[in-house]
Amino acid sequence: MWRRRKEAASAELSAAPYSAHHKLYSEAVVSSAAALAEVGRFREAVEYVQRAARALYEVAR
Repeated sequence: MWRRRKEAASAELSAAPYSAHHKLYSEAVVSSAAALAEVGRFREAVEYVQRAARALYEVAR
């Protein structure tokens, strides 16, 4: 359990600056995905980010 929380916190810390720097996802998307992962809902976190990526792709086309 603690390992998962540590991994989620690590993912949040690494994903947030990366996404902010590259302006790929809003901080809200990253924060929401990290919150889902933190409580063990990893599949939902991945699906949430995938939906955001698809929406971003559609807007960019």
